[in-house]
Amino acid sequence: MPIYSAADKAALVASCAPLLDAAAAAFGGLTSEFDRAVIDVLNEAAEREGFDSVHLPLALLTLPPNDSDRHPALSGAPVALVRFRASFFQLFNNLLNNTLIPYIDPSPPHAWSLSARVLSRRHAILRDVKLAFLKRLLAHSQNGAGPSARPEVSLDRTAATPVATQLMRRLQNVAPARLRFNDMGFKVVFKTERAQGENGPYRECLSTAAADILKMGLFVKSPNADAAGNLSYKDLFVIRCGARSPRDLERFRFVGVLFGVAIRSKVSLPFNLAPFVWRAILGRTPTPHDLWMIDTHFVSTVAAIRESSERTLPDGTVSTPPPPHHASLRDLTPPQVIPPLTAET
Repeated sequence: MPIYSAADKAALVASCAPLLDAAAAAFGGLTSEFDRAVIDVLNEAAEREGFDSVHLPLALLTLPPNDSDRHPALSGAPVALVRFRASFFQLFNNLLNNTLIPYIDPSPPHAWSLSARVLSRRHAILRDVKLAFLKRLLAHSQNGAGPSARPEVSLDRTAATPVATQLMRRLQNVAPARLRFNDMGFKVVFKTERAQGENGPYRECLSTAAADILKMGLFVKSPNADAAGNLSYKDLFVIRCGARSPRDLERFRFVGVLFGVAIRSKVSLPFNLAPFVWRAILGRTPTPHDLWMIDTHFVSTVAAIRESSERTLPDGTVSTPPPPHHASLRDLTPPQVIPPLTAET
């Protein structure tokens, strides 16, 4: 199976552009939702086939059958059109990774900056390019003081106080910059235990603290967990809407520190948060599918109402609903499902 170079792909795009433009027009045009769906399918295919997403042979890019729930924008799209659009994203990401990323400042960008321009197109950046940028950022921002400067915390797993609470108290006066080590953010000593080495107690501490946090009332099981029937995604957690007290906000800050430390030291935490929550944390707009993953019955009910072609009113007249349109999260989400994200929260 041929693997095309960047030059080959550029030539292919130039020669096929008129033909594919006509196909796109016949299909209904290329929308931002279509592009996001292509990026998702491209990332998934690269992971499935064991390729870097920038260099995935597009002959391996296929459309999953019966995938209209996850990618409604691709419903009815010719696979040739999806592959053609994916070639644009591969060219863009190859240029971005090799040319522009070294000049991007990760600090909060100005509206006119290169960082802001790239950030405005983040939906078009492939997962492997994002991970490569994250690795560079972690390498350049780590604490260069050496292991001797690593904070040490002493914890007692036999005490009545949860490990998460103990850890939060030990780290509350430690500047976050002191925890920027890419192997271990801090050294852990368990009282009355003879743990061998440093890495084992550290990972055990993070895992135990994460399990404790899920019991603090900051997160709750999604509505799907209590719904009847054999639903998927019944084990996802969402943020509890009422968790807004000063104490809760302090705990959320600690959760953020824990996330940062775990990312740097490559420790997987048992936070099974719904994509709905992760998108909000990243400042992205959650999708209707994200809401479906946490409250399937609600989304299905709204969809059934919309799909009704007509209904009879109490006075016997027939009311025809407005023409169908693509649902947005604003249409489906009750107010204040997640507290507004501010500098404090």
